[in-house]
Amino acid sequence: MNLLYGQIVETFPEDGILAGKVRVGGAVKKVFLALLVEPQIGDRVLICDGVAISKVEVQRVAEINYVSGNPRKLIEVSQDPHGVRMGKANFGGIVKQVCLEYTPEASAGDYVFGACWLCSGQG
Repeated sequence: MNLLYGQIVETFPEDGILAGKVRVGGAVKKVFLALLVEPQIGDRVLICDGVAISKVEVQRVAEINYVSGNPRKLIEVSQDPHGVRMGKANFGGIVKQVCLEYTPEASAGDYVFGACWLCSGQG
């Protein structure tokens, strides 16, 4: 399962099913919208494997960016007391500790996808 967050920029029927184009970051992706109630251009949606599964309230955007595959900017890299490579990443204004054990090449200023915040138990 790959969850993304985006905004509907166009809607259209495709083979009798409501579809649309959704802006995800800087990219535009075709997504099926049939599971949503009255989707409109401008609605923010949560997408799973090419299907919009839920509309999202604007105030929840920061939370969704935190748990989705949206990029996170590393602002600091360090090691925890057990020698695990850790860092601090900015999630749209929210700074969280992340595990970088499986991304040894990442350094401060880089953007990472899916950095794990579970390693430290502070998720």
